[in-house]
Amino acid sequence: YAAARSVSFGLPAEQALRGLTLSAAEILGLQDKLGSLDAGKRADLIITDGDPMQIVTHVERMWIGGEEMPLSSHHTQLYWQFKNRSKAVTTTTSDD
Repeated sequence: YAAARSVSFGLPAEQALRGLTLSAAEILGLQDKLGSLDAGKRADLIITDGDPMQIVTHVERMWIGGEEMPLSSHHTQLYWQFKNRSKAVTTTTSDD
């Protein structure tokens, strides 16, 4: 979100994305293993339904170390289970 906010204040989007990928790997001294899509590097990748710098964008698929990771968790399963429940109003009374 900090990178996205920097874009809203004028940082070019390409530089913000580089700051999250290759520049971060360079700072850690791992640019030969991480940070860009090159042969021989670790394959960490996300596919989104929009601009990854936008808060409304959702990650559709994700790979870490070349292995696809599930995007579901107990929390997301509960969300989908209860998403369309009726909004019944309950009232309580007090006998004070």
